[in-house]
Amino acid sequence: MEIVFHIGAHVTDEGALLRSLLRNRERLADAGVVVPGPSRYRKVLRDVMTSLRGQHADPEAREIMLDAIVENDGAERVILFNDSFICIPARAVENGQLYARAPKAAWLRNIFPEEHVEFCLGIRDPATFLPALYNALGEGRPDFTEFLDGADPRRLRWSDYIARLQAAVPGCPITVWCNEDTPLIWSEVMREVAGLAPGAELDGELDIVMGLIHRRGRIRLKAFLEKRPPETEAGRRRAIAAYLEKYFVEDKVEQEIDIPGWTETLIDEISEGYDEDVAELAHMPGVTLIEP
Repeated sequence: MEIVFHIGAHVTDEGALLRSLLRNRERLADAGVVVPGPSRYRKVLRDVMTSLRGQHADPEAREIMLDAIVENDGAERVILFNDSFICIPARAVENGQLYARAPKAAWLRNIFPEEHVEFCLGIRDPATFLPALYNALGEGRPDFTEFLDGADPRRLRWSDYIARLQAAVPGCPITVWCNEDTPLIWSEVMREVAGLAPGAELDGELDIVMGLIHRRGRIRLKAFLEKRPPETEAGRRRAIAAYLEKYFVEDKVEQEIDIPGWTETLIDEISEGYDEDVAELAHMPGVTLIEP
């Protein structure tokens, strides 16, 4: 059996991938892919992780876990979601790093020591990720400098986090995508996480882009894709990009970055570092980067 852990990151898709895949629950089940509701496993997994503390689960414990999570006897691939599998949002920036608790991934992997285990996550430009994460902490949060815990936003790298994940769970494939690209690659993200072949049809492939364009654009894009379905993913992305450009609703994604001391120059430097970071991820062995 294949076990897939979707580990965030925080303030990326905000549960959109789980919702999109749940729309296809029956179709996926026919392919042996199970997407259980989070209430079936989050507390159970947390309790088992705390009990084992990184030790390998024995076969009996593994069977108990799977029985609690999976109802379908024909399950071949199980996808489990929790942005806080690695840590809670308040600890996502710690010791000057993104997700310093990456080694905790081994606690997840060792719950199913005999299974094929994969990890997947969306990432985001730290220039918007850090303010969004900080704002998500709500009342009682520390000041922003304390929140950063010594991190220099210009030097934070997702590739460092992924490298620490790989060291914690050697041999486990890791799939990554940029949150900024999801309107164009959502169907590919859905299929890759579900383990389906390229071109497999799923409901919800336009979930992200439909939330970003005017109603007229939604109607026209849907009609266009139904009448003239692109033959390739590249053609599909070009069509979506064209409708995004024409019908985009700016306030859907516009985020005002209001952090004391953050100048336009600093924000540009952070974003340039992110672009370099993504290029680094594209060449990391054992990592699949889904990109336009």
